[in-house]
Amino acid sequence: MSQFRSDASLNDEITRGGTRFRFDGAKWKRIGQNFDTTAIAEEVAAAIGGGGGGGGGTGAYHGHIEIVSNKDYTLDVSSPVQRTITDFYVIAATGGCTAELKGTNGSISTVTVSTTGVTGSLSNTTLPEGGTLELGMTGAEECNDLKFSVRYSQ
Repeated sequence: MSQFRSDASLNDEITRGGTRFRFDGAKWKRIGQNFDTTAIAEEVAAAIGGGGGGGGGTGAYHGHIEIVSNKDYTLDVSSPVQRTITDFYVIAATGGCTAELKGTNGSISTVTVSTTGVTGSLSNTTLPEGGTLELGMTGAEECNDLKFSVRYSQ
């Protein structure tokens, strides 16, 4: 198997980049070496896109909407662990619409989208375990070919 899996079973083993890993029921660990398990969890989270477990690490939700509509786009229907939103970036081929990042606890950031890209200032950044995350779009007739990235730590 060449990729980490989020549905691992006890004692599953994989090889990635020539390094062997074993899942001990809670975390992936390198076989034959002693390493800081937090560093291992971060490495695994990064390798699987930030998801698949409660270990520490970083990740991102990212996407591309070719034809933007005035509606809420669901990015996460139920976060598997508590996450802290650390960055929100949006860019479009034609700008002028408004993008609002919304979590379970309310608005996280609102930006006017531009063709040069914009990073939103953040507030209310905690996304609880089981929480939802949405990207709300208004003024969509002004935007097309929108790309976004929402980075988080967990």
